[in-house]
Amino acid sequence: MLRRLSVMFIVNICTLCSLILATQISVVALKRTLDYKTIKFLTAETKVNKSYALAYRLDIRKDKHIADIFVQVTRKLPNNLGLLVTLKLKTNAMVQHPDRSPIMFQVEFKVCDFLTKKNARFSGFLLPFLRKSIVNSQFPKGCPIEAANYTWIGLNLKDLKIPTFLPNSQYDVTVLTYIPRDSARELVLNLHLLTEIKKVMHVVSPKESQHKKNAPSRVVTNPENKHKNKAAEILLKKIQLIIRR
Repeated sequence: MLRRLSVMFIVNICTLCSLILATQISVVALKRTLDYKTIKFLTAETKVNKSYALAYRLDIRKDKHIADIFVQVTRKLPNNLGLLVTLKLKTNAMVQHPDRSPIMFQVEFKVCDFLTKKNARFSGFLLPFLRKSIVNSQFPKGCPIEAANYTWIGLNLKDLKIPTFLPNSQYDVTVLTYIPRDSARELVLNLHLLTEIKKVMHVVSPKESQHKKNAPSRVVTNPENKHKNKAAEILLKKIQLIIRR
């Protein structure tokens, strides 16, 4: 009798452990890990040519991902207005020599071509972000750009898809608005940003992933979970056979 009770006790303990193991493995197997990069504002500095504008500022909000831009243009700007965006990697070794910082990304285009959607050279990275954001702004939607007050409320960096080749680090970003003069660039507006790119790992459940159609391309799964889950099922079947006996 005592021996029979001992056997039943061991079987019950094994059953309980197996159920716990199976439950834990199932939960882990159902989770999905999304790896992506995010960028945020750290500081912002602006400079204006008072022959064309009186005020220009970018205000960073508390979450560091959203900013508001204000520009006061005092005269009509020419249609050949250009924009030069430069992104430089910033490291501790380069703080004393910022001119030696490597350029990670640079693009130059005419503002009017962008506003009229004639330029699609960089459609894979910067253009979709700018065009999506500018729709809800009070920035000009075409040329010529007249003298007026312009605002861009809610410029959200979370909408910007960060290229995978950019390492996690701080970056100096310069956005130069200029008028081409022979071989030189006459400054109209200049924005200098210090930004930071970080890798983010977020674990979501299948229910959450249904609302993120882009998630499958970023899913990282652990192949060991399938084997562990199968082993737990086999162990449970064996224990159930013992109990039936």
